[in-house]
Amino acid sequence: SKIWLGLETIVGGEKEFEDMLASMNEVLFCGLSELTAANRKAVVQVAMDKSNWAKLVKKKEPPVITPSATKIGEGGVVQACAPPRVARGADGMLIKPQTPVSAQAAKGEMVASAGGKAKFIIPVPGVDGCPPGSLAGKKVVLTGIFPEVGGGAGLELGKAKVKLMVESFGGKVTGSVSGVTDYLITGQEPGFSKVTKARNSGRCTVVSLQQMATYLRGKKSLEASVQEEPVKISSFSRGYCSSAGYNCLAQFASAAQIAYAAGTAPAAITNSNVRPKPPKKAKAVKPAKTAALP
Repeated sequence: SKIWLGLETIVGGEKEFEDMLASMNEVLFCGLSELTAANRKAVVQVAMDKSNWAKLVKKKEPPVITPSATKIGEGGVVQACAPPRVARGADGMLIKPQTPVSAQAAKGEMVASAGGKAKFIIPVPGVDGCPPGSLAGKKVVLTGIFPEVGGGAGLELGKAKVKLMVESFGGKVTGSVSGVTDYLITGQEPGFSKVTKARNSGRCTVVSLQQMATYLRGKKSLEASVQEEPVKISSFSRGYCSSAGYNCLAQFASAAQIAYAAGTAPAAITNSNVRPKPPKKAKAVKPAKTAALP
């Protein structure tokens, strides 16, 4: 339609229309200069016919919402409300309002999503004050699931991303708790055996994912976090299911052992292997030998 807007002001014949089209060439369209004289004349004749002109459609302006808008409140009372105005910039273009970002989200902390569930933002070395190499030389074990992180499924839910987080800060993730393990990061429904071994260890510290993230952001040491709020576990994983049932060791543990692993009882347990041993088979009594008759 911009081409026709330039042509409707012309008073004259083919020469004037051709000159106007030539001035628009390489601006609103291209190729006119490459045409032969006969083809250029045909284009000019089409352009001179107003029945070929495109219709100019004006876009409707969005309504400007004013504070005089009203709504019906409780008891049928009309209340005044002030919805957000439609703002325009200096060029007349609409300005899209930005969604406010909370201070927690800006710092990379746990924030609430629209569904009400907490969404975990993974710390990144060197970003937002996260010191690189915070876990250099540290051995870390993961247990439980991490749905707030996402990725994976089943008993591996979220573990891959948490592992990458630990490794990005220089830590090494291993599969089981041993005498050289420094930290056990617990998610939801952690393994009873790993937690018990970690609590019995004089070296390994049981921490939550949020406590580890707080440490990686350089805000607080893990020792201080655990001292202020020790990790307490509400339920343990049932483990893998086989034809014989679930393999969770918690089902064989006593109430005192479970309370200790959960962090609600201080009594130490020296033996983390709580699976009951099968009873020993009774030795068969051999019949006494009878003396041979003479």
